[in-house]
Amino acid sequence: MNERPSSSASSQTDRLLELARMYWPLALIAVLFVLSQWPTFKNWWTIWDEKESYYSHGPIVPFIAGFMVWCNRRLLAKATIKPCLWGLLLLGLAAPVHFIATLMELRVLYMVTFYGILFGCILLIFGWRIFKILFVPMAFMITMIPVANWALDASTGRAQLVSAAVAEHFLSWSGYDVIRYGSSIDSNSFIHQLPHPLLVGTPCSGLRLLISLITFSWFFTYVIEAARWKKVFLILLSLPLAVFINALRITMIGYAGFWTGSGEAMNTFHDYSGYIGLVVCFVLLFGIAKLIRVGDFRFSSSEPIELDEDSSWRKPINFGWHITAVVVVLGALSLSSNAIEPLYNLPHGKLPRENIPVAFGNWNSEKIPIEKIVRDTLGSGDLMNRIYTDSDTGRSVQVFLDASMDLMAFHDPHLCLPGGGSPISKDRMVTIKFDKPTPITIKATVLHAEGNYGTSLVLYWYMRGDQCYPRTENLGTARRYNTIHDLKTIVTKPWELPRLRHQVKTRQYIWYRFVTDMQGDDSSDIPFMKKFVTEFIANHPGFGTPAKS
Repeated sequence: MNERPSSSASSQTDRLLELARMYWPLALIAVLFVLSQWPTFKNWWTIWDEKESYYSHGPIVPFIAGFMVWCNRRLLAKATIKPCLWGLLLLGLAAPVHFIATLMELRVLYMVTFYGILFGCILLIFGWRIFKILFVPMAFMITMIPVANWALDASTGRAQLVSAAVAEHFLSWSGYDVIRYGSSIDSNSFIHQLPHPLLVGTPCSGLRLLISLITFSWFFTYVIEAARWKKVFLILLSLPLAVFINALRITMIGYAGFWTGSGEAMNTFHDYSGYIGLVVCFVLLFGIAKLIRVGDFRFSSSEPIELDEDSSWRKPINFGWHITAVVVVLGALSLSSNAIEPLYNLPHGKLPRENIPVAFGNWNSEKIPIEKIVRDTLGSGDLMNRIYTDSDTGRSVQVFLDASMDLMAFHDPHLCLPGGGSPISKDRMVTIKFDKPTPITIKATVLHAEGNYGTSLVLYWYMRGDQCYPRTENLGTARRYNTIHDLKTIVTKPWELPRLRHQVKTRQYIWYRFVTDMQGDDSSDIPFMKKFVTEFIANHPGFGTPAKS
């Protein structure tokens, strides 16, 4: 009675040992691949792990891709392993690019080398036929790769406004008198009152929901049997579905405020409503799939897989020249990429606080606390926030300064002002000439931000030494120029890397932003602001000094 279980366990152990003997080179290659890509995964993980991240689903994507591979087990069982030399070419091209990507931490290059090395390994080990079977599951992993922040910021700003506008209509159709300021919704009636304005911030823009829904839709359409047009339709449905559900979610948060009169209830429902919205999206997607009559799931068959006697999978994976080449390349990449110090491992910014005037002329100042969300958003920036008041007239100007070497520590007012409920009604550039502390002419951006309590005049620009950048987008241009310059230096003069490391750490930018309440029109308020800025800078030693490089 006791012999059978023992025999069965022994048989299972023998089977596992046999598989290990046959496929241990593949396990070794998988480990080396992960080690070679470790800097890439660490870079992506910082994005996946951020609070309210757009890519919080990133860590599960490889497992979903693995399941998609499993769905093709019958095709793989019939496929022949035949190494392809094109894989060696891909590995040869991707290896030096991977070194540069790790050194410069460029996400575009990270993505290129991740796929270059992955595709190269698959081709060199298994060949074209298996590569074609695995192509879609491998391509699916692009859904875990973070998009450039500037692209997300631009999309988020638009998505916030669209979601807020649709939610405003939903609440109005429900009988509530509301008014929208940019992406902020407030009650406009004494009968029905919100405890506080409903601010459609970055997490509520709907972009997170859209990215998650596209990821799920891609996976869902891959594992079902259906005509191609039905699959394309379900994926394209993600955009309107995400907008609708996200606006409905915002509306429900508004209902929680109207019905309970409690801001805490609104915040509590907000924390859980994201999961509810995602579930509703999935239910609707399944329902629409049923309506258009898609087929069964590809993994529903329970028939066992029988390998032919001459199947490639019955033979051990020999440690031939192609496996040796893969192991050597991945081993070299693992050692080098984890030993490289990133070029842009930058220190925090540092404001020259001793040079910033606390008082001048009739103006006296006091510190304003900086909100935690602002500090978190602006990351590595050194921030200062003061309010300057004229002792004669009582008029005040808020001065916000931000110094950083990492341009992610700056945020475009064209996005954050509408997102905070202050849509921009006017946008222009002005020229300001300074005689002190050094003669210099700069260009600045002037915005009119409409709010609940009037219109604010916002004037801002960025400086690096004596170089002026009137808009945030100009910083993006400067960053791309610097990146191309650095890349060219690394490729053509790699011996100058130590000097380049020092040079990179001198590229500090300072964001100057001045805000005041408008009391007249442009003909009086802009000259007033320019006069204040001129006096402020005149008492700011070191302003306009050429940057050291």
